[in-house]
Amino acid sequence: MSHYDNHKNGIVKIKEVINKPRKLKTALFTGREKDMSQDKYIVIGTKPNTPLMYCFSDLYLDERVIFIEQFAPIKNKILNYIRHAHTGKRINHIINLPFKSIWHSPIDDIKWEKGVKYHIITFFAPTFRPNSYWKKLKEKYGVDYTVFLLSSVDSYSVTKYHLFKDVQTFDSKVGIKHIMTSQQGDAKKYGFALCYNVMSIIETDTPYRIENDLFLINAAKGRLEMFHKVYKSAKKHGGIKLDFRIVGVKKKDQLYPSEIIYNKTLNFVENVAILKKSNCILEVLGHNMTSPSNHWFEAVLYNKKLLTDNKDVLNLPFYNPDYIKVFEDPEDIDWDWVKERVPVDYHYDGRFSPTHLIDKIIELDGDM
Repeated sequence: MSHYDNHKNGIVKIKEVINKPRKLKTALFTGREKDMSQDKYIVIGTKPNTPLMYCFSDLYLDERVIFIEQFAPIKNKILNYIRHAHTGKRINHIINLPFKSIWHSPIDDIKWEKGVKYHIITFFAPTFRPNSYWKKLKEKYGVDYTVFLLSSVDSYSVTKYHLFKDVQTFDSKVGIKHIMTSQQGDAKKYGFALCYNVMSIIETDTPYRIENDLFLINAAKGRLEMFHKVYKSAKKHGGIKLDFRIVGVKKKDQLYPSEIIYNKTLNFVENVAILKKSNCILEVLGHNMTSPSNHWFEAVLYNKKLLTDNKDVLNLPFYNPDYIKVFEDPEDIDWDWVKERVPVDYHYDGRFSPTHLIDKIIELDGDM
């Protein structure tokens, strides 16, 4: 039986995720370790109350998995700032600063057991500890490393240079067993293992009462012109209630400040709450993206219509022409379809649950 099946309906209640992660983490470090299997998966980088944590929240109920942050929380703001400057990627890309180990990390608290196979999963090169630290863990305890890249290597030059360069360095110095991606283009180009992006269904108290026709929340990142064109097309049609939220927009480019919310972020729970009240979600792929964005996953998980410029969506699972429409020119958008209220049901089967990331690693290990 899949671990997903043990999680009722694949739904995590918000209060469980907010209140239990630290308790679960403590339990995993104390008595529950004896009850776990001989393979343990340590996921690094999921801070409480962040989008990544919520996407991986299914795994909080998975006894194979231990969640840890890079560093233990610091209440002192000045010390927190100093630590961020010392360990942050911006300066360490220029010069790899020494003595990062002075900052306590939960990884230091793990009691490594003999006879247990450890797998460390991260979404970046774990530069908060020197490569010698990770190499020692590998040599002494047989730790395997998996890096799951959450964005396309070729999306932006900064991402390509920094993120991928760090991963390559870590691979050459320490050794990565699996590099995984949700981007089909990266899988073909770089030989990464392809895995679906991961997302857990989050239950909120928000009723499924539709209040707007089309919802957009995105960073501009080269798409602002298209977002504005879609907005103008909707206004030209008339009678379309929009909820557009765009971040990373310069003041001079904020063309519709009274109608579009610029540079105001939402936390993940707020995003899901508004999404639930929306009839349709807008997806515009970023530069060089070759796979669907999180908006496609959100549409499927929460049973929402999707308006997208991704032509490949026709070949993706769960495609239904009644629920998903592709556009190229915003002037050709069928706004009557966007506005029409119809029951949506993709018959989602839980395949995007992060528990399957663990299953994928097991599958890859078996093929080697």
